[in-house]
Amino acid sequence: MDSEMNHAILQGQLVLAVNTARSPYDLHTMKGAFLTEFSTAFTDAKAANNAAIFAGGDTQGAQRRVEEARAKLAGLLRNGYFHIQSISADDLSEGDRTAALVSYGWAGGNIGDLEDDERVETLAGLGLSVQPPTVAPVAQYPGSLRSRINNWLGILSGNEVISNGGTQATLVLAKDEKREALMRKLARVRYLYCYASDLGEANPELERIGFQRKRASGEAQAQPGQTQRARQRGTRQRRN
Repeated sequence: MDSEMNHAILQGQLVLAVNTARSPYDLHTMKGAFLTEFSTAFTDAKAANNAAIFAGGDTQGAQRRVEEARAKLAGLLRNGYFHIQSISADDLSEGDRTAALVSYGWAGGNIGDLEDDERVETLAGLGLSVQPPTVAPVAQYPGSLRSRINNWLGILSGNEVISNGGTQATLVLAKDEKREALMRKLARVRYLYCYASDLGEANPELERIGFQRKRASGEAQAQPGQTQRARQRGTRQRRN
């Protein structure tokens, strides 16, 4: 198990969740090209990690997994299409619905051919990369659906390598490269947060996205549960 990769993926997920909740005017907010770069690095790292984990051991076994993964992805993509179509007009305007369908690759608002292998892979990639503000938040594929698409896309890509004569070592090398790329993007996020505040490396916002902040000399780092206990003591003192 690649613990460093797992940590980077979990932190990347946290960074994106916090970023989505921020105001676009917040100096800590990733936006534009950098947000796209970070999201791509995060998605690529997850896919490469899954590919290395779920690849079959032999060519025939891998080919069966490829076919299974394509069928699973086609079903999940249908779910994504009907998710968008099922949203009430009270919650999603027709203009935003059309924009979401186009962004996810549903040209003309129709499902189209999901037996085309290349198209399925393209739609699955869009299912992971499309996010607000490109689409209205309510129209984004649900998190559980995106997670399953990511898993099966990893199974597909990993087993495609094996079925075409590649080796597990090739997948591990690709995983390591994607891990390093994501970690470089995480380092840039840390720099963004330091630059966004006069506190620099002491900016407490760093802790919201899983980074340690620089503390003043003699300032102890709060232990798990310590802050909550301190609040409870303060409440009791006020009551007395």
